[in-house]
Formats: sequence, C-alpha cells, structure tokens
Amino acid sequence: PHASTIAAAARVFRNSNYSVRALLRLLLNSQVFWAEETRGCQIKSPVDMVVGLARFSGWQGDVKLLTQQMNGMGQKLFRPPNVKGWPGGAAWISSISLRKRDNFVKTITKPLRRNDVLAAGDMVRRKSDMGSLMLELERSPEAIQDLFLAVPTVRKLSLDHLSPAAHLTALLHDPAFQMK
Repeated sequence: PHASTIAAAARVFRNSNYSVRALLRLLLNSQVFWAEETRGCQIKSPVDMVVGLARFSGWQGDVKLLTQQMNGMGQKLFRPPNVKGWPGGAAWISSISLRKRDNFVKTITKPLRRNDVLAAGDMVRRKSDMGSLMLELERSPEAIQDLFLAVPTVRKLSLDHLSPAAHLTALLHDPAFQMK
C-alpha cells in the first residue's frame, strides 16, 4: 500500500469520528484503489471463485453443491481453521485445488458448451447481467477479457476462431482467472 494513501485514510477516519462510510468513500475514490498495478495481486479464495461464477451464471441449482465445491477447494464456509481465519493467498493453490477449481468451471460453463451462443443466451436470460455484457456483439474479445480477468491470460488464445461462448469458457479456464 502507498504510505500517503494510508496516512490520508487514517486522517479521514479519525476526523470523521471513525465513520466507515467516509473511509470507504476515500478509498474507493482514490487513484491507488483503481490503479492497474493493484489488479491481480491476490488469489481468489474458493468462496470468491464459486460464488462469483454462480452469480455470473445465474446458478439456480442446489446451494449444497456450491458449498461442497468450496469445501473441496479447502474453504469450509463459516468454519475457519482458527480465529484468524483462512490463510489465503498461495495457500488456495495446489495441484488438487486447481483440478477442483477447473472442474467447477467445467460444471458451471456446461450450458455455454451446449449449442454454444444459443445456450449461453439461455443462461444469460435466466439472470446474469455480466453474461449479457459478454454477449453484446459490439464487445471485442479484448474487452471481454478485461471484464473477466484481472491480469493478462497465461495461455495464448486464438480469438479468430472462437465464438463468444467458447472465448469466455477459455478465459475462465485460464490460470489468470484465479487472480483478483
């Protein structure tokens, strides 16, 4: 963190009689918060990933499946390992958890793979605002990538031959999707 931003945040917090609203307003409006170099500095926790994809896809299935997925990735919801909570960071990534994350992406993107764009459109009509943004024809593949990934892709994607649904599926399977 930038020392000047921390000092300004502390000053605003104290001067506002410890108002969280004032503190958040300052932080969320700061250039540091939105700076490019602060993107992709954290690994998504299982909750971040599972809940984010469930919201994106308009998940209407059994919530127990989502909970089981998080548990399998090492984060038992409301059951941290100790009072400090989960370790986070690189602790979320192992050969086993990466396989489980990838399998969850396969499960959640299954409607995208059926009839490609038509199935994606059906999925979007159920709920998802983010999905409808992805399906807008005027969005370039690069804009879609910027919308879903905090950092550039690890794998080189050949965008010329991919439909919007196949492109999104490839982005969600890329290791860069693990970052926030």
